[in-house]
Amino acid sequence: MKLSIIIPCYNCEKTIAECLDSVLKAISAEDEVLCVDDGSSDRMPELLRGFSDPRIRVITQKNGGPGAARNTGIEAASGDQILFVDSDDVITPPLIGATKNQPEGSLLKRQLCLRLTRNRKQLEESIPGPAAVRMTLPAEEVKLDVLNADRPSAREVVWKGYEIWGPVVKTYCRSILTEHHIRFPDSLRWGEDICFNLQYLSHIDEVSFIPVKAYWYRPVSGSLINGYYPEKNREILRFLETAHSLTEGEKEEKAFSYTAAKQYFYILQADFCNPGNLDPYRIRRQKAWQLETENPLVREGIRSYVIGDANPGFGLVILMLKLKCFLAVDLSLKLRTVISQR
Repeated sequence: MKLSIIIPCYNCEKTIAECLDSVLKAISAEDEVLCVDDGSSDRMPELLRGFSDPRIRVITQKNGGPGAARNTGIEAASGDQILFVDSDDVITPPLIGATKNQPEGSLLKRQLCLRLTRNRKQLEESIPGPAAVRMTLPAEEVKLDVLNADRPSAREVVWKGYEIWGPVVKTYCRSILTEHHIRFPDSLRWGEDICFNLQYLSHIDEVSFIPVKAYWYRPVSGSLINGYYPEKNREILRFLETAHSLTEGEKEEKAFSYTAAKQYFYILQADFCNPGNLDPYRIRRQKAWQLETENPLVREGIRSYVIGDANPGFGLVILMLKLKCFLAVDLSLKLRTVISQR
């Protein structure tokens, strides 16, 4: 089984060498590493040229974001299975070995998912065999978990250390990506990975989870998730529209209400209730209520969400939104932002 490791690279001169070293130590001679330079302006391209390993292919493109870079990698890949690694992160051999140790042909309609860790000291080195799978869930159930992280099964998956929303620490069958033209939406800079997974889960049967920590995730300050930028409001709304178009049936519609409510929470935190927004309180409140009233996805998400299903912090904000207590929402989210930035 040949693997294609796709690494989107953008201004990552401080981490790319360590990331690439970890990948090269884990893969075999037949595998390939596709480093997609997404229009970097630092020394990263020079560092990539310093690697003489024939398994590395460097592809250069104009800046289009991580989703576009991953799409470029998919188009150029020749492996049977694809794995995505972020240029900030480090992997260990179990991520590759667990994939190669699966019975031949068994990953055509099945995805593997291993654990990630934010503590590098917890990384594991022992390569698991086929019997290491501890839990297998139907793909349609995992898709519901992606849409609603407060489902009991989603909470269990998170509690056990798995990541089902992003593209890392899991396998993707290249033939399925090609046959169904599954790609990261180029128009999105927020939530494109969730939309990618929603598409993929619609075309496989099950997801198998292996309890081995084989991926070190290193949060980076100033990322799109942790940072603030003026366009985040519009980006989130575009994501909501795209994700909603990928839902099918009553169960997924119900689960999507969580996504809509949660994304409105992010809009409030990133824009209307962000300390960086210097508009008068009256203007911010008016814009917040206007968006909730006029956007049918947000309106239905807030209306239909069951408070008891949410985690306490998120549930409290939803309750305040239902009661139209914007001042309490504003103060609580500003405090949350200040604390998270310390």
